[in-house]
Amino acid sequence: MSRAGRWALAAAAVALAITASPAQARSARRVLLVVLPAHGLPLGRFAGSPQLPALGLITTSVGNYNEEQTLLDITQGARVPRVDYSPEAPPALSVTEHGVVRGWRAVLRRAAGADASIEPGLLASMLPGGAAYVSAGRAPSIDAVLGASRAGVVAAVSLGTAASLARRVARLRGKHLLVVVDLAGHGSGLEELHSLLASRPEQELVLLLERPPATTTDAERPPLLLALGAAGLSPNPAALTTQTTRTDGLVTASDLGPTILRWLHLRGPSAFSGQAISTGTPRSASGLDALGRRLSVIEGRRTTLLLAFLAAWTALLVGAGVVRRDLRLGLRLGALGALWAPSTALLGAALEPGAIVEALVVVGGALSLAIAIDRIVPWPRAAAVPVAVMLALVTIDLARGSQLIETSVLGSNPISGSRFFGVGNELAALLPVALFTGLAAALPQHALRRREIVLFAGAGALLTAIVAWGRLGANVGSIFTIGAGTAIATMLLAQGRASRRGLALAAAATLAALALLALLDLLTGGGAHFTREVLQAHSLSALAHTLGRRLSEAYDEFLTGAVWIAVLVCLAAAAVVIRQRRRVLAPVDGANAWGAGLGGGLAGLLLGSVANDSGPRLLLVGSFMLVCTLAYIHGGPDASARDRTGAAAARFLSDT
Repeated sequence: MSRAGRWALAAAAVALAITASPAQARSARRVLLVVLPAHGLPLGRFAGSPQLPALGLITTSVGNYNEEQTLLDITQGARVPRVDYSPEAPPALSVTEHGVVRGWRAVLRRAAGADASIEPGLLASMLPGGAAYVSAGRAPSIDAVLGASRAGVVAAVSLGTAASLARRVARLRGKHLLVVVDLAGHGSGLEELHSLLASRPEQELVLLLERPPATTTDAERPPLLLALGAAGLSPNPAALTTQTTRTDGLVTASDLGPTILRWLHLRGPSAFSGQAISTGTPRSASGLDALGRRLSVIEGRRTTLLLAFLAAWTALLVGAGVVRRDLRLGLRLGALGALWAPSTALLGAALEPGAIVEALVVVGGALSLAIAIDRIVPWPRAAAVPVAVMLALVTIDLARGSQLIETSVLGSNPISGSRFFGVGNELAALLPVALFTGLAAALPQHALRRREIVLFAGAGALLTAIVAWGRLGANVGSIFTIGAGTAIATMLLAQGRASRRGLALAAAATLAALALLALLDLLTGGGAHFTREVLQAHSLSALAHTLGRRLSEAYDEFLTGAVWIAVLVCLAAAAVVIRQRRRVLAPVDGANAWGAGLGGGLAGLLLGSVANDSGPRLLLVGSFMLVCTLAYIHGGPDASARDRTGAAAARFLSDT
């Protein structure tokens, strides 16, 4: 062969290698999804093991837990609250020895009614040849649903003994890109697991999932976390994480599908709302256990701490009335304590103590700080101090990734599966009222001038940007609770009353803020709900469905239990306060920032309750802070006491 011929042959070989390498790499890659018995994945035993270097926890559902729903969420790569389904409970599922899922037609009908983009079985349908299921038992368990396609069929089923498991897995991994290995029916499964990990090829990803606990189809359990491990994502010890949660050590059920497709170099469908799992900062097994325990108690402690705070405030009122004969003092200290509570809640999250100690830290700490600041800073200026501290701490923590906010009792409650980072709806309802209270206390106690009105509006706009931006607070609803509230409060400051022109300008400002937020999130990759579900919606119908679903969730929240009664009570009380506003604001007569702040806070809460899926919960939580503001206004010292402290107030003003 001539030299030219040899060069041509070499070039052809190189070109063939280049064009074939992606396909060869893709064909060489495989994924084993190993399901272990409940509590069969002892994180402590695998911590630091080279066989299983990446560990984490996985949230199972949005809201309360159901076994069938968790399995379906993994196959469809997307999750919605169960209240969006009709019926809410998934049908009873079982799998035949030929891989046919019984009840699948009901699954498809139910999913289509909840969200047109949800496709149960989508994961396996994206794989050439489908998925396989291997069991260490004589019959398929419900875990075989993980390998079902959109038709409700598992491509290959292998049943047998534990002794033949490794051989059967090796045979099927040569034919299928995804093999579901079910060890849940055979003891602890640890011996078989060690064998699979020891024989893992370099191009194979092994995901180890603690088996979702069994539930009846019409029953549900409180939200829970399952253990998850991975071999292949990182050679070094690491914590599993994902852009869905932005939390080292925490992922979601809907993230498994995108992770599998990315490993196989297959493009994920737009219907997948989950994000591919990666590895983050190492977290010890004990640290993961502590994270799981902390997340599991957040919801229950909220009510406990609220009752503890109300009891302590009542004791202050009684003590001030009996000992000092001054109920104003009790009102003032309780209101200041409420403004300190978000800051002490962050301290409680940092300490992660038991229930009693956390009550002492959050409630006792807030009231102790209230007593101290009341003695140092005269009324009404004292309210500005806890608000400034709270906003500073919240902003710093958001810049650090909201590590304390998400595990505080006022945080996003990640175990519920709907929000994992940023500012949760409870805290978002408190922030606007607290901000307006702090501004009213800090600004001059007279009718504000133009420069002071601009300062008021600027502070509200800044907090809106911090809380709404996807890279920080990731709470788009704050455009309405804080942004619209600020616009209406500014209108009241500038005009002294509501007007059509002022309301139109406030509405325009709110829509402009929403547009700016959309642009900012797109440019910076916000990655929160607003970006994924609204800005990146793959169709107008999907966007309309998302908005309709949120309105429906807000309405369902309104009808839950006695919530609607509490909402009507709040609205009636607000109407009385508005009608009697002159008497209500008499203690701060002439300081129009107080009335504007109350009006803007109420308006923002009402708008946020309509625009947010939490609905009336925002109004109820925010109304508590409004009551605290009113208590502080009426908690000022009487006229004679003001005269005695006038000199001290003058000195404080000159210093500040």
